[in-house]
Amino acid sequence: MPEADRQAVLAHPFTRSCSYVQHCMQLDLQRLREAHDASSPRGCYTFEQRRLVRPGLAVPADACGACGSAPAAAPAGEKQQQQQYKAGSWRHSRRRLAPSCKELMYVCDGDRNGVVHFIGTDYGSKQWVNPVASRALDVKASSPPSRYTDPKALVSGQFLNTSFAGPRYVRPPQQPAAGAGTAAASPSTWWQLDLGPQHRLLCNYYTIRHDGSQDGFVRSWVLQGSNDMQHWLDLRRHLSDSTIRLPGQYGSWPISGPAASMPFRAFRLLLLGPTQSHSSPWVFCLSHWELYGYFYKLSSASAAEGVLQTQDAAAAGRAEQGSVTTAAALPAAG
Repeated sequence: MPEADRQAVLAHPFTRSCSYVQHCMQLDLQRLREAHDASSPRGCYTFEQRRLVRPGLAVPADACGACGSAPAAAPAGEKQQQQQYKAGSWRHSRRRLAPSCKELMYVCDGDRNGVVHFIGTDYGSKQWVNPVASRALDVKASSPPSRYTDPKALVSGQFLNTSFAGPRYVRPPQQPAAGAGTAAASPSTWWQLDLGPQHRLLCNYYTIRHDGSQDGFVRSWVLQGSNDMQHWLDLRRHLSDSTIRLPGQYGSWPISGPAASMPFRAFRLLLLGPTQSHSSPWVFCLSHWELYGYFYKLSSASAAEGVLQTQDAAAAGRAEQGSVTTAAALPAAG
């Protein structure tokens, strides 16, 4: 290997940013100089797309872009430095996920691994009790509670033949001047699930189930999260989604991107467009709703901080059209 290539390897940004990798590279290059064997796989280092590659060795690159192989025998100093690095990574993971954090993993449609069932069992310690009946969480809809808009039934886990939320008609924030006529009110249909002020969920999956209606299948809606029920952030937006086609059918979707790493207290399913029902296009039929992700409890100070973070994120997201919904356009439940 020419001396210029060895210097280029040592001058690479990744090598200079990681002292442990730099030390290993220096030792490895020193062995190469002593062996004078540039044709072996150990000595054939090349530059490719800002990362180090060893030709002939099928070793995948890690997240930083470096080859995953390490020297066969590392000196005591290298082992100590590697142990310190692992300890630092472990402490960083502990800071990122609180010790009381509970992973609620989606397994299949209709399972009992979601946050609603977890709260209903008193965090997995007792027999299940309807969390709405015990006031452990709160469910609201755009229409008043009735026989067919029952918050307790929505989280009961049982199949509901008829369960829906009706539209609430909201006038635009900017009213026309006197004598110019009355602005037409727009329908707003939603279901809202509030985990409580001390609960947070980093949602990475969610499931809904259609009721027994033969029509009214949702096609355009959005899942939103909030910590104050005033500023809502879009977690996943569905446009012309034809997943649900049959009565009682489940639909499950992952939450990805930055939204999956943000904790929220409340979640909302908001109808964005008419359903396939010809008679009631703005009725949101829903028999079951479950959320999954990382769940944990907060102190009072942390809960207040979460509200401020949601407001800051909402203010930053206003630059993107449709990413944030405020209470002025669509009022919160209740």
